[in-house]
Amino acid sequence: MRNLLGDPMEIESYGRYWKIPELAEVRLSSPLNQDNAAEALLNTLEAAWKLARGWRMIDADARRFEFEGIAAATTGAQFIVPGVEWIAFLITDDSAGSS
Repeated sequence: MRNLLGDPMEIESYGRYWKIPELAEVRLSSPLNQDNAAEALLNTLEAAWKLARGWRMIDADARRFEFEGIAAATTGAQFIVPGVEWIAFLITDDSAGSS
């Protein structure tokens, strides 16, 4: 994934997936370094496309400008990185709605 997305990328956690111990769960974070929410969302979507095809987008919380993307093998998503079966991301504009 680092080869596809580049740096900076930080592994926040790694461990066995509690529902299916044969699978691992990895949490990554990376700063978006964008000036506005639209650029950050576009940057995230471009990065997501490098990892998988068949994303489902959700407007998680329109009041907080949150968007979530999910790609799952069980719903027909195709992954670029072998062994990956599910990816999700959440993007939030922390400045939205603040006074």
